[in-house]
Order: sequence, then C-alpha cells, then structure tokens
Amino acid sequence: MTYLYDFGDDWTHRITLEAIAPLTQENQQPKCVAGARACPPEDVGGIWAHNDLAAWLRAGAPADDLPSQFSDVQHARDWLPSGYDPDAFDADEATEAMREWAAGEHLPWHSLPEPLADLIESLHDNGWSVVSSWLDALGPRQPEVLSEEELQAAARPWVALLQAVGSGTKLTAAGYMPPVTVEQVAQASGVTDWWIGKANREDLTWPVAELRESAQALGLVRKTKGMLTPTARARAALDNPRALVDLVLARLPLGKGFEAEAGWLALLGHAAGVSGRALSADLAKIMAERWRMKDGSQVNAQQAARGARQSLGPLEASAGGHRKPDPLLLRKMARAALFGLG
Repeated sequence: MTYLYDFGDDWTHRITLEAIAPLTQENQQPKCVAGARACPPEDVGGIWAHNDLAAWLRAGAPADDLPSQFSDVQHARDWLPSGYDPDAFDADEATEAMREWAAGEHLPWHSLPEPLADLIESLHDNGWSVVSSWLDALGPRQPEVLSEEELQAAARPWVALLQAVGSGTKLTAAGYMPPVTVEQVAQASGVTDWWIGKANREDLTWPVAELRESAQALGLVRKTKGMLTPTARARAALDNPRALVDLVLARLPLGKGFEAEAGWLALLGHAAGVSGRALSADLAKIMAERWRMKDGSQVNAQQAARGARQSLGPLEASAGGHRKPDPLLLRKMARAALFGLG
C-alpha cells in the first residue's frame, strides 16, 4: 500500500503486508516488530529538507553548515523536539503509539460516554475552546475510587429518603409526603442542620421536595395510586452504599434534549474542576452554539444552569447538599458518573 501524508510536502510511505495471522483472543493488538529511523519533525520541509537536517545532525550540528531553514544553531535546537535523533527507532514505542490509536486514545474525547463524545465532536469555535480546556484538566480517565466514608456520605440522602418511605408511604390529598415523613427525611439527610423552620412540609421545604423529585427521576421511588413506594432496585441496594450510589450515577444525566446536553456538559465541567458561576458561564458559551431559546435569543448563563439542574441536583445531594456541597466529593462523583466507580 502507498500512503501519502501532507499534500504540501508529499511524504510517500510504502506499507508492505508481510503475513496474515488468525485473529485470536490473545492476538488482537497491533505490534511493530522492526523499523528504522525516527519520524521526521512536522513541517520540516519535505524529504529533501529532512535529509539535509539528518546529515547536519549526524555531522555533529556544525554552526558553520546550517540547513537553510534555520537562522542559527539555537533556532534549530529550539525548533527540534528535545533530544531528536534522526536514526533513533524504538519498536516498543511504535507499538504503544499504534495501540493508543487503535483504542482511540489519541482522540481528545477518548474514554468518555458515547453521547458526550458525540456532543463534543460536534462543537466548534467558543464551545470547543471551553470543552478543550476541560478535557486537558480531566487527568486520568479511569474509574473513580471512593473511600467507604465517601460512599456513605454520597448514599446518605437517598438512604434517608428510602428509610423514611419504608415499604410505602401514603401521600396527602395534594400529593405531598406527610409531615412526619418530611421531617424524618430532613433530619436524616442533614437538611435540619441548616434549615430555618420546622422542615415538616414538603411544599415549604424545597431541599426535601427536590430530593424526592430527584429520587423519582433516578428510579429509586415511584408514585402510584396516591402512594410513594421504593422500586425493587432501590430496596435491593438500600444496605449497600456502593450499589446505591451506582444506581444514582447510572441514570445521569437526567432529562432530554437541551436538559440532557446541559447535564452531560455540567458533569464534564465538574469532573474537570469547574463549578459555580464559572461553570454556568462556560455552559452558556457551549449551549449557545447548538441551541436558541424560544424567542430566538442566545442561551444565557442562567438558562444553561437551569437546564443542567436536573442532573446537578442529585450530584450535589450526594456531595453534602445544594447549600454547601463538598467540592472534592462533587468532583469525584462527576468523574464517577463519566468513568464509573473503581
């Protein structure tokens, strides 16, 4: 096969198929068995300019015989990759590079959930600029490990609600949890530690109302025939903090369309360490590239934050509550939503 790279410099590569081996479970990865010489530096000026450069380096890089593309020796050293040797070749290094490409690890959005990767791939201009900085800040893209203490804290609000609901709780005529249940949820989840008032009416205690709404959206509880009951999956996970947290994370982001996209991006932003007003402003820049409001206006920070709220509500509840979430646990939960629990 002949592969032509860079239509300006016209690098022509000859690739020869030496043999075909059966694809087996143990033989699925590309491997470089041998090779010669280093890859030419990008934009060196084509094969002839590269040959001149290689000859100059092999001669010890004499200052009085510079290749024409350089003004002086320092210019050449600054331009070349550190320690560049035109005759160096490492088959293992080449194998590692090929395997990274085969696994897609060279892509900026590698290892992210497919819906988020597709969303990122569609971005341009300001949206891509913001997301690109987040991707650079992500760090290792691997399952997030939470300590037992962190898992207990993350599961606390959901355990509080499920234990208060029990096998089923009859709702009031207006469709709210009864005062005794609301008060139990507020106390067990920590809402009463900062809430001013009795915290015994769901319509007047928004943190409890939001927790219940999130639990319904996450599939932990359901409302049928005037009763609020736990789902079978939630009952099975009640005594296992890790399993319960896993249930919550598996359903994120919540919502459809605008809300789902804002949710995915908010998870990515938090995983990269961006939060608060900075996150809302960045979300607006990204979402404005893909959406317009009903009146034709651009998406602003408040609208973007509102769109992400369905997904950030459960995340903040698991990190200590909307009023004062633990920033480290919030970031870890966002990373776990993207990469899973280790």
